[in-house]
Amino acid sequence: MGIYDIPIYVYYCVGAFVMITIINAYNLIDGIDGLAGMVGIIILIIYTTIFYMTKEYFFVLLCLTLNGCLIAFLKYNLSTTNEKIFMGDTGSLIVGFIISILTLKFLALSKEDYDSLPFLIENVPLIAISILIVPLFDTARVFTIRLANKKSPFSPDRNHTHHILVDYFKISHKKASYIIGGFNLIFVYLFIILGSQSYNFWLASTLVVTVILLGYLFNRFDYSFSNIRRKILFRRKVDNVKEKGKKIINKKTD
Repeated sequence: MGIYDIPIYVYYCVGAFVMITIINAYNLIDGIDGLAGMVGIIILIIYTTIFYMTKEYFFVLLCLTLNGCLIAFLKYNLSTTNEKIFMGDTGSLIVGFIISILTLKFLALSKEDYDSLPFLIENVPLIAISILIVPLFDTARVFTIRLANKKSPFSPDRNHTHHILVDYFKISHKKASYIIGGFNLIFVYLFIILGSQSYNFWLASTLVVTVILLGYLFNRFDYSFSNIRRKILFRRKVDNVKEKGKKIINKKTD
């Protein structure tokens, strides 16, 4: 793959950039109940399978341990009772850190290890991107929108993919998490199939086209705080008018 041929200082710089990107990207998707936990579980299941096939049993154990924690967390994070817990920045940063370590290990496997995996060695970086497609796509998208609007890329808004599903399509946090998690799983499965037959040029082309289509689809929606506030106030006015109308009708009937 060439990762062993680059100078060590370049490797450290690239590794640090990859870690920071993954940690912050995973932290940014923790915006609705269940999403960070569900995406984390899917990513860890994939890495568990990869490391089991390459006989990296320490990392298999690490994946299984963290997955057990996330499954237990997800039960209470999606709870509709008072027994509800949240991941928070501390939890999401720790999980993102471990996922970044797993990703670097996946990229640094020996050439002999890659022979036991069901895709071509040339496609390994693209497979890694497909595994992390949800946090990476969402982060790239919101950062682009904020910079285009001359705002800080770290300023909060409701332009995240999960916010669009919740605000525009009016679906619950749980359903939005299931939809995004299902997309992540299907996307990785398709990329592994394509990666076993196509070289990285065609796989990269597929990735670019998919990202452009998704970006076009979700960029049709403008969900800044001001727009959300105006819509909420408008709905409240409509509800107030309806309530007054019902009261007037009830008085007339009495």
